[in-house]
Amino acid sequence: MARVIGSPGACAGMFTYLANDDPQKVQEGDIEILTNGPRNMVQYTNQPSTDRNGDILDEATVNGTNPGGRDWSEWNVYRYDWMPGKSSWYVNGQSVANIKFQTPKDPAGLMINMWSDGGSWTGNMTTFDQAYLQIQWMELVYNTSGPYEGNGAKKRNVDDFGLAGPLVKRKGSKGCKVVCGVDEQVTKTGTPSVLINNTSPAPLGWKGEGMGAMVLLPLLLVGGAVFGCL
Repeated sequence: MARVIGSPGACAGMFTYLANDDPQKVQEGDIEILTNGPRNMVQYTNQPSTDRNGDILDEATVNGTNPGGRDWSEWNVYRYDWMPGKSSWYVNGQSVANIKFQTPKDPAGLMINMWSDGGSWTGNMTTFDQAYLQIQWMELVYNTSGPYEGNGAKKRNVDDFGLAGPLVKRKGSKGCKVVCGVDEQVTKTGTPSVLINNTSPAPLGWKGEGMGAMVLLPLLLVGGAVFGCL
């Protein structure tokens, strides 16, 4: 949850980033808020946004309007879903942009900044003016739910072993059998809850079908920060 306040002439950025010596090979999924722009619009981009000749790649960027025309100086929840072949962005739970062009594909870091260079992109900020990107909370979730098959997509027999020992023989349709929640039934901050589990390890000597509940959970990180630009 974040908001941007202050004077025109700055850019608030929240983005994934993988550097490269070749600017055309940089991988970046952007959320950018320009304080010199319309106060209900946010820029979403799969970088780079220009080609080698400096020409704008229109398919790389969506200049989205916040749901209900909501001002970015108000507290809003900005969300980026990074999927194979597609970047999707949401504001307060509502879809605002989807880009399939040059979606980042390799592991990257998370960057948050507030900056200005006085150029045509950010605009020029008057001396002694200020602008801030203020953040109440952040969540980073690794999530394999959806139409993407992993090792759980195949059937297994009782001779298969997992990290916790022999696995229960599984019958039926292929697909993921574990559903974890990051907002439902969560009792401890930073720890997801198992909503559905049908892939449990078998008790010692067990030869039957699924029972018990033991599963490796994805990691949820929660943090917060405040950034400013003079």
